Amino acid sequence: MTVPLEEIPTFPRAMSQATTARSRCTPSSCSGEEPLLKQTAQSRIMNAIAQRDRLIQRQSLVMRLATQVLNETSTQKALTVLVDATYKVVDCERVSLFMIEEGYLVCCAAPQGGRTGWRTPLGQGIAGHVGKTGTTVNLADAYDRLDIFDPSHDVADKYKTQSVLAVPIKDRGEIIGVLQATNKADYGQGGLAEFDSTDEQLLQVLLELTAQQLRVFEIMQTYQQAHLRNQTTIELVEAICWTQQLDEALQAVARATRAVVRCQLTLVLLEDQGDLVCRAKSGSWGSRLLGMRLSRSDVIVGSVLSEGRAMLFEEGVHDRELSEFHHHCSSAVQNGDGPVSGRARVPVFRSALCCPLTPESGSLGVIVALNRELQDGEPSGGSALGLLLRSRSLNTTDRDSPELSPELGVFRPDDVEQVSMLLRLAGHFVKSSRLYESEVRTTNRFKALVSLLSDAKDALESSDTQSFARLILAKSIVMFECDRCTFFTVDSLNSEFLGYFIAEGSGELQELRVPIMGIAGCAANTRQLLNIRDAWSDKRFSNQTDLRTGYRTRTLLCAPLTSSTGKVIAVLQCVNKKQDEIFSADDEKMLYMVSCLLSDLLQSMVTKSSYESFITSNQVDSDVKDLFREWNGQASEGHKEARPQRQSSVGITREFELMNQDSNFLDKLRRWDFDVGKLVYQDSKKLTAVSRAFFGHFGLLSAFCIAPGVLDGFVEAMRPKYCKHAAYHNWAHAFTTLHATFLLLDSWSLYGLLPEADILGLLIAALGHDVEHPGYTNTFLVNTRHSLALRYNDIAVLESHHASITCQLLEQGMGPTLPSVCEGMPPEVAKRLRLVIVTSILGTDMVKHQECITKLESSKIDVPQLKTEGSQLGADDALHLGAAILHSADLVHPTLPWRVHKERSQLIATEFFQQFEEEMQLGLPTLPFMGKDPNSLQQLAPIQVGFIQFVAAPLWSAMNFYGGLDRLPPVEGK
Repeated sequence: MTVPLEEIPTFPRAMSQATTARSRCTPSSCSGEEPLLKQTAQSRIMNAIAQRDRLIQRQSLVMRLATQVLNETSTQKALTVLVDATYKVVDCERVSLFMIEEGYLVCCAAPQGGRTGWRTPLGQGIAGHVGKTGTTVNLADAYDRLDIFDPSHDVADKYKTQSVLAVPIKDRGEIIGVLQATNKADYGQGGLAEFDSTDEQLLQVLLELTAQQLRVFEIMQTYQQAHLRNQTTIELVEAICWTQQLDEALQAVARATRAVVRCQLTLVLLEDQGDLVCRAKSGSWGSRLLGMRLSRSDVIVGSVLSEGRAMLFEEGVHDRELSEFHHHCSSAVQNGDGPVSGRARVPVFRSALCCPLTPESGSLGVIVALNRELQDGEPSGGSALGLLLRSRSLNTTDRDSPELSPELGVFRPDDVEQVSMLLRLAGHFVKSSRLYESEVRTTNRFKALVSLLSDAKDALESSDTQSFARLILAKSIVMFECDRCTFFTVDSLNSEFLGYFIAEGSGELQELRVPIMGIAGCAANTRQLLNIRDAWSDKRFSNQTDLRTGYRTRTLLCAPLTSSTGKVIAVLQCVNKKQDEIFSADDEKMLYMVSCLLSDLLQSMVTKSSYESFITSNQVDSDVKDLFREWNGQASEGHKEARPQRQSSVGITREFELMNQDSNFLDKLRRWDFDVGKLVYQDSKKLTAVSRAFFGHFGLLSAFCIAPGVLDGFVEAMRPKYCKHAAYHNWAHAFTTLHATFLLLDSWSLYGLLPEADILGLLIAALGHDVEHPGYTNTFLVNTRHSLALRYNDIAVLESHHASITCQLLEQGMGPTLPSVCEGMPPEVAKRLRLVIVTSILGTDMVKHQECITKLESSKIDVPQLKTEGSQLGADDALHLGAAILHSADLVHPTLPWRVHKERSQLIATEFFQQFEEEMQLGLPTLPFMGKDPNSLQQLAPIQVGFIQFVAAPLWSAMNFYGGLDRLPPVEGK
């Protein structure tokens, strides 16, 4: 309603009132008081003139300020002039501006430090009463009207409200808002005054003029809003159509959404394995939110996904939802990469619009727009001033501020319609881009897998561990789409990980040694794949490296590379799935496939790498290293011993029984702690009887028609061919090896696995495995150009000679009337027998030590199942096992009682010492460990400990592993 200016008091009316007052005085009463009356009349006239001047100035000010509003083309500047004009026109301490929105009053401008954007129902409070009734409220003391005044605001703000003037804002008779002025200033008294009728009338004129101008803004902005929406849609279609990259399409959607609703930040979250992950954002901040994961139970996104429709959230109504979402965003920012000091704080969320990204069927994710805002010249839809101020609220300052500080408002239903229309169009493009991306990623992953399998064979054949590590790291990053990758090989010699990784920046392959612990250690020890979605929340993960480098480890896929027998060879650890996803079940299946295809091939290379690291380790005695260099062998794992058991005593001759009055002698012979070597120096008949017992126990003499005299003749022919001057490699060692071979063949885990021909060959090979051993190593024979080295071309010199002599004795007759051992055998049996003897004796060469362990540990044979079925090994597998049995029997003395082990250790040390002295005399290269005093246990101890730890124990443990037993009992009596 426009207030006519003529209704405002003017100067002539004030003069008329003064004349009327003077005419009322009678002559008698005025005679003495005439000077006083004249003075009072003059004072009144002067006051009236002053009031007129002030009124004219205020009217002029209203017209001038209204003109400024009418001349403004910027909504924000027009509102700035409006609020500032209110301060100047009514001389108050505070000004608040409320707009009516769907039955609520929304605070769009508040005093300095006050909060905007909050809502109150119409009819509640002074402003709500005015907004509902449309009548002006002018209170001299607000506390006189507690029915409409809420004093709790004063308590909260620590402020005293006294006078209040609340005027409705009307446009064409429709109430669109309320302007409220608080505490009129009284400059004359230095305190507060009441608002008068003039203040009401002037403020009504100002608001009427302003409301009319805002109507013009609304028409212009409605047109611009439609133009912006159409332009944004066109740009979005162009951006998506020209790309097949999902991330680029999502970024275009984020930019378009933000342009349509003019908000501070837009996030695009796609569904990923039951969660939502932020894949794109648009805004001046929030880069650290990329990769943020939200559960479908999150109150904001969960509500939208469950209901399948867009929803609005605003401060004061949905504080819990906004606070929870703010907490998630803050956690993502604080947990991001980089130093903590460089991480920005997340602004408060005043409002949110969450809309599902849904094509015709299914749901791809959600779009979240945060903090609706309005900038200069920005178009906006809605109804006049309400939408303008709702989109960007104002925070008024003091009366002298030339500009107002903008605040954030809330979203409108119009925004939902615009975003929903935009996303319906974009959903089809995003779905197509996602399908295309999935196909490309799958193709690239399988290409990397095929490339790895084809190139791995060449790398493994070259035995270049670093080349293979670089290959598997490079391919794994592609296959598992991860940010970083570490390849740990299990160094059993040193009980630690030997890790490889590609350094960032330089791209060079780096090595590191770490204990078998942490996430990778847990995977190795449990033989289980670990898929960790949040590394920092896992107690097994140490974040010290992340804190030191600023790198943030989020997801981990850590899996053991396990051979077909279950032995963990290596561990592959992938860090941070790209695009901030988590490792999926497909990643786990692919890693399992890689493990199955590469583990067995990788085992020999890993062992070689362990040996190389063992040789360079500072924690291993140098004499033990020399021993390894002499043999060029490897070692791994720990020591486990087997307690033999057995079934029958078929084949024990009556002669043997009569010779041994002790009926328990056979049981003693089948014990690991029985020192069979002491029989060597007794009557030879006892020794031949014992050998008959070994062969007869398996029924070999009758099976191959070998007369007992032929076997005795073979044993007696073999005996003198062992060198008596050899301290260790003599007939006693041969018979001890025969005893150990018998015990292994008779053990519960191996009995019945080998055919009879292989058992016969192994027992014969055990007797002849060191025949004509001169007491020197292969290295000595090669360095001295011995005739044996020249005969066998420096390759397995002694082992080749032992096999040759043994096979020659098999073909010789055992006397004038006795045939050879092989006479009468079918050709195929004789051929197999010789193959077993040669293969097993050559397998005692320490150069083949690690090869033997690798074959045992990588075997795919289920020995317990074979025994259950009563089946035997195939020809090749039996050959490998036979070689392993003889090699283990050759290194049996660490499993014997301490007295026997000590004696045998000193004997071999004596041989070494004799060779050392001769090498010194001949000026040949020497090894320090051979020069140790055989009688000094202090000098021998480190060598023997190393021999047991790195040579004997791994071999016996591999034998135990092959048999399918987790743990064998210790040797009885030790």
